[in-house]
Formats: sequence, structure tokens, C-alpha cells
Amino acid sequence: MKHKTYVIISALLAALFLICTAAAQEDAGFNTILYFDAPGLDPAGLAFDGKYLWNADTTDQMIYKLDTAGNRMTSFYSPGAAPTGLAYDGNYLWNADADDKMIYKLDTSGNIITSFYSPGAAPTGLAFDGTYLWNADADDKMIYKLDISGNLIASFYTPGNRPGGLAYNGDYLWNADADDKMIHKLDKDGNLTDSFPAPGTFPTGLAFEGKYLWIADSDDLTIRKSELIGDTDTSGGTAAIVVSPVSFSDPVSIVSEFDPPGTSPTGLAYDGTYLWHVNLGSKTIYKSDTSGKIIASFEAPGKTPFDIASQGEYLWISDTNKTVYKTDTNGKQIASFTSPCAFAGITHDGEHLWISDFENRKIYKADFAGNILASYDSPGSDPTGITYSGGYLWITDSESRRIYKIDFSGKVVNSFHSPAEKPFGIASDGTYLWQADDGRDKIYKLKVNVSPVQIGKSKQQTFSISNMGDGDLVIGKISITGKDTGEFSIQNDKCSGTKIKPKEYAIFNVVFSPASAGGKNAVLQIPSNDTDESLLNVPLSGTGEGTGCLLTKELWIRAVIDTEEKGKVEALWQKGGEDITASNDRVIWGYFYADPADVSWGSEQNPDLFVKIWFDHNGRLDVNFFHVSVPDIEVYSDYRYDGVADQQGTTTLTTRYIRQYYENGRSYMEKNEEDGIPAAGYSAKGNPKGYSTVNDLRIAAIINTVEKGAKEALWHKGGQDKTDRGDEVLWGYFYANPSDVTWGSQNNPDLFVKVWFDVDGRTDVNFFHVSVPDIEVYSDLPDNGTYDKSGAAILADRYIRQEY
Repeated sequence: MKHKTYVIISALLAALFLICTAAAQEDAGFNTILYFDAPGLDPAGLAFDGKYLWNADTTDQMIYKLDTAGNRMTSFYSPGAAPTGLAYDGNYLWNADADDKMIYKLDTSGNIITSFYSPGAAPTGLAFDGTYLWNADADDKMIYKLDISGNLIASFYTPGNRPGGLAYNGDYLWNADADDKMIHKLDKDGNLTDSFPAPGTFPTGLAFEGKYLWIADSDDLTIRKSELIGDTDTSGGTAAIVVSPVSFSDPVSIVSEFDPPGTSPTGLAYDGTYLWHVNLGSKTIYKSDTSGKIIASFEAPGKTPFDIASQGEYLWISDTNKTVYKTDTNGKQIASFTSPCAFAGITHDGEHLWISDFENRKIYKADFAGNILASYDSPGSDPTGITYSGGYLWITDSESRRIYKIDFSGKVVNSFHSPAEKPFGIASDGTYLWQADDGRDKIYKLKVNVSPVQIGKSKQQTFSISNMGDGDLVIGKISITGKDTGEFSIQNDKCSGTKIKPKEYAIFNVVFSPASAGGKNAVLQIPSNDTDESLLNVPLSGTGEGTGCLLTKELWIRAVIDTEEKGKVEALWQKGGEDITASNDRVIWGYFYADPADVSWGSEQNPDLFVKIWFDHNGRLDVNFFHVSVPDIEVYSDYRYDGVADQQGTTTLTTRYIRQYYENGRSYMEKNEEDGIPAAGYSAKGNPKGYSTVNDLRIAAIINTVEKGAKEALWHKGGQDKTDRGDEVLWGYFYANPSDVTWGSQNNPDLFVKVWFDVDGRTDVNFFHVSVPDIEVYSDLPDNGTYDKSGAAILADRYIRQEY
């Protein structure tokens, strides 16, 4: 193809440009001076050596040397398979490669001088400031500062969600983001000073030539020379961001309050009739009625008493001096144990102690002798009070001023904004929460006003961002992160990429659309140039109401587990992933599991029903249910969603597979009776390498593909857990290697696996055939190099159980 260079020089065109864009140029932006076709198919990193441009091309796996008119001078193959970032240090080129996760130092002929691993998993842009290298990472959403040996000096989060090209102009770093289609201006500490719309739609590479910025775009396959116009700093002023409201959540209201004696109330407990509160200022334990009238008091044991828990005729008192005391209700010490760190909040569930640690941001489960049985990260950065109520733990966080409701595995069920200025101790009387406020020296009686949203409906909250400083406030790309990201969305965004003048504001909406019942949580992230709050995190929470799960706007599924302990209970849905095949089929997979609040064996890492959903490109929809364990599970689906199930069936220990499918406007259901014995007439003849898992168990699978015959499948571990009685569970799936077949994908499972290591010594290896013709399955326990058991699963005989 003949190379083209476009130079904007026409006087008439320039005049028209000025007439048409005069209003737009009141704000800063890029004016394209010239542009030309990139030499390759996927232009990425750019560098300028003072005379020539250098361009890395990810698809061609080449590095091109160009003159400033776009003519190719020379080229060489990149050392890696996916070259992304480029930088020039005055003598050498530096090249980041996203495939092998390396950063290479090259001479200008392409010879490798040295190399080192990148700090992140997906290195993109590179820049050199005269001393240090700067590397953007698309997966981590970070910019890393490195010395030329690859040692990490510093790092910070990027304003956008897909950071790419980097450039340095002597004062600032400039970062191109392909997700928000912006070019962000940052100081070396990562503070956002300005943002500008990119002239293209997928900016990937940046390089400075004096006052001009070269921009590579992999969407329109061009390289532009651009001039920034209207770039003004904030005239020495300081931006100050204020976001209202402070969170998206169900409100917590104060029912009543009282002033406890002394200052610094920290701990709270409720014994069924009375409140017990710890006063750190006077080192006193008070017993009061719920109106605050003091009934009794005694001097707390230890030096720095913090929280208290009531257990019948005994009290447990935590002391941040690394001691926990057990006393009677008169203050007489019964026992004590030394804690490994400065324990703060303390409670019990009748069988165990639960303790918060604000120094290490941990929640600990311990026995009554103080032995730590388990721990996990606190949902907030400063966990203080903790209490047990209704099968859940409630934790206050004084930094975020949040109250978190979590299950025993540490999963956040819901969260709420605390009205306390400095929330510390928390207690529950079964109906209301009680909160100690160390900021105002108050104790509040609180009511959580949960307003659930029906599945399929939405709730909207308008947010405003105000600038209360005396300098311009620059807002980056506003985004949502966290576990339930898909159930919150940003709409009518008038803030991202804007500059807000002092005392002005802009608005946007957050919409909560629950796909399933229960508490949902995410975090709204707002990057800005406010030096005190460069990345503001706003908690988002809501409660869904209804049964089942709305996977798409039109597909709803549900599972009900018939338990021995509590009868029929709603199963919880956990999405695993989704993908689009080369034929444009869509796959969604996941599983249902028992709620830990319903049964002791319920766990997010203990699947009871695997599910794979296939939206065929020809219009057919298959909903495939695979019964894993427990007696009976009722399964439902509804398409197109109208609130009434179209199909209903029951999977059992013998009816392991149910397919509910939709075609030509009608719904159907079929089922397989299974005995766990490999299909007759089929055999496993291979000797796959397999995968070593846990407890000396090796497993493997071979997929007999139509395209390429027998191919060993790849293993993906989903998770593992241990029950309260000591059983262990491991689960995951095998899938076809994408290099073998076009439909192979890590998010397209072909064989689900669940392994149960029973506390009594029995081991069950369960294979569930999902798709494709025949799959050979193998296991070896203990792993001695020879498979003990093997068999073939087919479409008509999907389930194989190998027992040890």
C-alpha cells in the first residue's frame, strides 16, 4: 500500500476549522498538525530519538524506524512476541513486551543489551526521564518507576482503566488510556494535573518532540503529530474534591442516643438486658440500661482496654497491649491469654471468639484459650468494633466510617455508612445495632433501613462532585471496582475527564440493578488532581430481593437445595466467567452453592451445582445443570424473563444432568440418569502428563476433538476449602487448549471436576462432562506415575466417579 502523509495546511481549511471549533477550543485539547498511516497492523509504543520516530507493532512483532513524515527507514523483529512500550534514553531503545512480561534494552539495530522482568503482568507504555524508566501496566492499572536495572522505586495507580502509552516532557508524565480515550497529565508522584480527549479512538503510543506530542492509535492505524492548545495550570491554586452523598447504601438512622460517663467510649456488648461499655479514657467498664443509666462499674484489667463481649456470667475484654481477659460480671479476673498482636474488637458466636486487629487489618477466629484457628483480611482499613448477630459478623471501620456485615468466610454481605464521627464499638440486641462514637463521646441506638430492590428493577442515586478549593479540579475516568461490579453502573456521567472550576460542581448517576438476592457491594473510584484525595473511594452497597439470578436482561436461573438440616433453601449463584467463541457463540459458566448461613457445609468454594450456559450463534439457548452433591436440587430457568419460570426440574444423585433449552420461541427439557460408572464400549487409552493437585492426587483429561483427534486438556483450579469437621474440597475444570481448537478457552469449560477428601479417609474424584464428543478422564492417588483409574465420559453418560 502506498504510504500517505496528511498535513493540515490549507488556509481555507484552517479558517473553517477555527470557525467550527472556536467554542470547543476554550478548553485545552490536541490540534493535529499532521498524521500518516502506521507501518504495521497494530501500532503501539512510540519513541523519538531527536531525529527519528520508533514505533513498536504488536501484531507484526516489529520495531520500525520512521522519519517524521512517516517514511520507513529500517526495521527489525522485536525480541518478544507482543512488543508494546518504547522509550529512548539518548543511546538505547527500551522495549516492553506484554507476552513474555519483559523489558528489553536494545541497541538501535535490535540487539539485546540486557533485560529484566516487568513489575506487572501486562507491561505497556515506557518513558525515560533521564534517570529512571517509567512503565505502565494495563492489568494492574499502575505506573511503575524503575531504575535501569529493573528495581522498583515507586508506583501509583493510573487515572484510567487501560493505561498504555507513556511519555515524559521534562516536567510531567503523559499517559494514554484506551478505555476512556483520554491522555492524562501526571506529576511524578502520580497526581493527576489535567486530562485531554485523545484525537483518536484507541491511543496506544506517545512520544514528545519538543512541544509536540506524537500519538499512535491502533484503531485507525495512524500516527499523529499533535499540538496541545489551551493547557493552563491552576495558577497556583489548590483543588479540593467533595463528593455527595458519601456513599450509595441503605441508610442507617439514629433511634436514640446517650452520653456515657467519661471520654473515649470504645467497646460495646449486650447481654440480653443490659449494655456493657468500655471507656478507654478512664479505663473503666460500665454496665448500663439501654437508656444509659449506670447500673454498675469496675476498673478494667490491663492498661488499654478497648472492647468487650458478654458470654452469660462472663465477660471477655480485649486490651490493645496484646492481652485478652476473661472476667466475671463483677470484674474478677478468671483467665487471660496473650494475643499475637494488638487486638481491638472482640465478640463470640457461642463456639469461638472473633477478634479485629486494626494494626494488621485482620479478622481472627480463635478458640476460648486464644489459639488462632483462621484469619482473613478486614473489609476496611481500620477495623475497630465487632459483634455477632443472626449468623453474621458486624464490623465497624473507623477510617471509612462503615459498618460491614460479613459471613464467617470474610465475604461482605452488606455494608452501611455509620452516622458516628469515629465509630468504634458495636453491639446488637437482635433488633437494633448499638454504636460507640469515640469522636463525639456518644452511644447510639441504630436502625438499618434496608430497602431491597427487586431482581430486574433498578435504584438510582445522583452524585455530585464539587470543587471547594481555589484551583481547578481535574477529574479522571470514574469507574466501579469490586466483587459486584456488574450490578452497579455509571450513567449520565458529566464528570469524567472534566475540569471543574472553584466553587462549581458536576453530576453523575449510579444505578443499582441487582441480578440476584442479597447484599451487593462495590467501590466507586474517582481519580483527581486533589493532592490529599488523588483517588477517592466511595462505597456502593445495595440489597437485591427475589429468588434466582438474572444472568442477562432476558435469562433467569434458580436453584433450590433440599437440605437435611433445614429443608429447602435458596442456593447462591457464583459466576465463574464468560466468553465469545470464534463462531460468535456466547458461553457463561458458574455454579450454585449452599448459603453458609443455612448449613455448616455451605461455602463459596464448595459447589453443589455446576452450570454452563450456551447461547448458540444460530439462536438456540442451552442451560446445562450438573448435580455435584447433596440429595436433591430443584433447577429453574426463564427465557425471555417475565418473572415466571419456563422450565423446572430436579437433579438428584442419580439424575446428575438436566438440560433446559430454548429454540424457535419454545422451551424444552431433557435429563440423564447417571451411575458414575464410565460409559460401556469406551476406554481411556492415553497416558497424559496430567496435573498434580493437592494431597498427592494427580488428575488428567484428554479431549477427542473432531478437528485434531485426541488432545490433552488444560486444567484450571477454581478453588478449595475445608469444612468445619475437616473434609477438604477441591474444584475446577478442564478445557481445550486454544492453540488446538478454535473453541478452546479458559472460560469455556469442557469437564467440571470436584474432589472430596472425606474426613474419614475416602476420596471421591467426580468428573462432569460438559460438551464436545468424548473425554477421557484419569486419576492417581497417591501419585506414583501410573494412573490408578480411568474412563471415558460421553454425551449420553456424562458423570464419572473415581473413588479411593
